[in-house]
Amino acid sequence: MRVKMALKIKGCLFLAVSIIMNGCSAQPQTAWLAGEAGKICGYKGLEDVKEKPDEKVSGLLSAVGENISLETMKHIIVSLGKEGYVAVDSENQMNMAGAEQVIDFCRLAKAGEEAELTMIEVLYKGGFRKYELSTKEGRLEVVRRYYQYDRNGILKEQDAVSYCADSWQYTKEGYFLFEGKYDSKESYVLSLSEEAEHRAFRVQPLEEKCREWNRKYILPVGYERNNLFLVNWKETEFGGLDFYDLFDALYPLRFGQAVPYVMGENLESDVAYRIPKQEFENVIMPYFMVDSQTLQAKTDYLPEDQVYLYKPRGFQNAEYPDIPYPEVVSYKEKDGGIVELMVNAVYPNDHTSKAFSHKVEIRLLPEGGFQYVSNQVVFPEEGYDAWWREER
Repeated sequence: MRVKMALKIKGCLFLAVSIIMNGCSAQPQTAWLAGEAGKICGYKGLEDVKEKPDEKVSGLLSAVGENISLETMKHIIVSLGKEGYVAVDSENQMNMAGAEQVIDFCRLAKAGEEAELTMIEVLYKGGFRKYELSTKEGRLEVVRRYYQYDRNGILKEQDAVSYCADSWQYTKEGYFLFEGKYDSKESYVLSLSEEAEHRAFRVQPLEEKCREWNRKYILPVGYERNNLFLVNWKETEFGGLDFYDLFDALYPLRFGQAVPYVMGENLESDVAYRIPKQEFENVIMPYFMVDSQTLQAKTDYLPEDQVYLYKPRGFQNAEYPDIPYPEVVSYKEKDGGIVELMVNAVYPNDHTSKAFSHKVEIRLLPEGGFQYVSNQVVFPEEGYDAWWREER
């Protein structure tokens, strides 16, 4: 059976979509919230009922195999859209195909109408997830099927679950989010509890320039194990920036490989490396307008030996791994080669497409170089508690 990505509407015509342009994205005027924890959905036993993957989707993915590039992913999403499918990539790096169908589905769900929608989420590692959504009286039921390649290179259904969403919303930022809990044999054996799923799909498009800025300047550093985008600072006052964490984050950008200074074999003991002055500064200084004296004052520097003492992060100061991811939503090009980026932190596990927002200034340099100039958290006004952050 071919699964067409079409919206089925009972007793109602398609609704016109009103869009207001703002920055990089087309923003909906209102946010919709529905769904209540505890509402009962009919459980569907799916473990022993396997479906063959959709022929059109399977054909596209089989032609490209695993480890899909951005360019190839764009081709897949566009191709599926031309066939009438609702399709999105697993990292929200491409504009969704068939977005108008999702918007209409959410409008009808908010109004308490009955509607059905099927979405394809294409995975960069190959394979895809299929979401079959149905709504009635504001309740959202989800069936999720996961297709991946087997040992023989054949795309097959590997997993299927169903659940009633505890909550769902279509946000002002143009995201469709839903979350719920489901039973699975694996999770029950391991934890004797239900498994939780938190999904966030960007529906409204983003200007490609925003995506380029994000991939080049924001995503490589992100919010994990550093505070570059979590605290307010400027190049005349670096404040609480942790340059040791930035050494970890920027080393791969500078040299194309992971930091070689790692924990020792005895994980319970601290390891201190003596990194030569030139090597340490050669990682930090290309990305900041900072002099040696300032950098040495904010680190543990031994002037007599001209080395920076460096202790890698260990288990004692590891961070929670499931955190927000950044998304540039608008930009402004200023004089002097400065670009101002407005960034939202999208946090599916916290059921929000805007956990906090921050403004980042970047200085563009000749031959593709750049420097971070400043960061300012602009939402919430009182600041954001990055609770997952663990200081060294």
